[in-house]
Amino acid sequence: MTVFDMAKARKVLSVLIAAVLLLSAGGCTNLANVLEENTDLGEQSPTPSASPSAPVEPVYGGSISLAVYGLDTPDPIVTQSESYKNLVPLVYEGLVTVKQNLTASMCLAERYERSADGKKYTLYLKEGVAFHDGSTLSAKDVEYTVKHIQESENPYSKALAHVVKSYAKGNTYVFELDRPDFGFLNNLDFPILKNKSLTDEKTFPPGTGMYKVEKAGASGDIVLRANSSWHGGKQPYLDEMVWVRLPDRDAASFALDAKEISAIGSYAVDFVSYSPKANVSMATVYTGNLCFVGFNHKNIYLSKQLVRWCIEASIDKEKIARDFLLGKCAVANLPYYKDAFYYDSAMDASRLDTAKADNILEMDLIPMEGKNVPVFRILVPNTDGVKVNTAQAVASMLRSRGLRAEVDSRDYASYQQAIAQGDYDLFIGEMKLDKNGDLSPLLGMGNPFFYQSEAMDLALLKAAASMNEEEAVKNYGELSELFFKECPFVPLFLRQEALIYDSRIAGDKHATAFNYYAGIENWFFQ
Repeated sequence: MTVFDMAKARKVLSVLIAAVLLLSAGGCTNLANVLEENTDLGEQSPTPSASPSAPVEPVYGGSISLAVYGLDTPDPIVTQSESYKNLVPLVYEGLVTVKQNLTASMCLAERYERSADGKKYTLYLKEGVAFHDGSTLSAKDVEYTVKHIQESENPYSKALAHVVKSYAKGNTYVFELDRPDFGFLNNLDFPILKNKSLTDEKTFPPGTGMYKVEKAGASGDIVLRANSSWHGGKQPYLDEMVWVRLPDRDAASFALDAKEISAIGSYAVDFVSYSPKANVSMATVYTGNLCFVGFNHKNIYLSKQLVRWCIEASIDKEKIARDFLLGKCAVANLPYYKDAFYYDSAMDASRLDTAKADNILEMDLIPMEGKNVPVFRILVPNTDGVKVNTAQAVASMLRSRGLRAEVDSRDYASYQQAIAQGDYDLFIGEMKLDKNGDLSPLLGMGNPFFYQSEAMDLALLKAAASMNEEEAVKNYGELSELFFKECPFVPLFLRQEALIYDSRIAGDKHATAFNYYAGIENWFFQ
């Protein structure tokens, strides 16, 4: 029997024992209630202590095991391994790190300057930062990394799409853009590699992070040690880290239950239905994964602003979030990260207004009787149960207002093709929002809704041209008002994810949407 078969057996046995204990006690419980108890923001534990205990003093030493699966290459720029991408910040660092509120914090860069027109960024590198092999960070390393990004297929290429020129200048690195971009700093969190360090496809290049790779063969676990010369200034409490190689995502989930790994991001589980076991806790966070109802603006009825208002006012987003995601999401009214510094929480008020919807329908903007009554087809991929349920719920909500609506469920390839060709009336979609705050993919030219608005184009440019946070708050506020007015599509919810970890791990866990293991230098075992 393999370790994973044993883990499965232990899992089944623990469920049976728990069921017997519940029945013998004459008690009962409700699955929805149990799941709901673990969906609040912040650190959670299914087994809280009865009374507060004295703070545990941190100690140095100890080893932590994390899962890596689908490891295709040690190159942190081009890897497609989801688990490795999330481990990269432990070894490799960027010029900046992006906080949960979408502000950039200096990392390998000490400071920056932005030109008056917002199209030129000059990054001043920290002095004396050492790579794990002892060499010193220089602007030539940044130049090498940028060139590698621009010449290969990788997730960071889009971040540099508006860079027309970049170059090393002394101990600075300069980016020149083709347009103002207030959020450009947030694009510079990609891992910086040592110049000419990608010598083969099997060796991990040296990084500058708090942990350095000590042992890594073609197979077997990867051993890392705390970096005693880390420029971050604080030695991690845990001096050893082991990346346990696993065959796939399911194996990672079983390994957590079997305590063979100490922590993992919720990307390794079906988080909507996941309930933490007795030995694990969670630190949850809202991501930028936005689910929405898209309108085809070529449709004669959906091109009318009031009709779009009517549909939005008919959709009970709170019910969708509660019924299909068990609350593991944040209802969204705007296409922003929930924690973005420019997000106005006053705009979180419910948009459900059936009286408003009925009043609009009385204006005869849509034929409600006769042979010309339109049927709104809601396109959805049949591979995503949450989206299918959402599409069915939206169709039911529209029908309750007297509109005709039906769900058009297709395989993912046909779904994508139909959207590109405009072969839909509405569709249930999902997009990862850019961490730089750029909404052009959803509201600018080439958006999937065939939506065009000069006013919106100007609002997008104005937000991008913001010169400071105060100005950005003002400009994004104006953009928000215009979004509500035009209703180009209907945001539904932002997904929630979590760091899932062994309850014996103490210390602050402040996972972000961009780094599940943020603050790991403060972790220690009780």
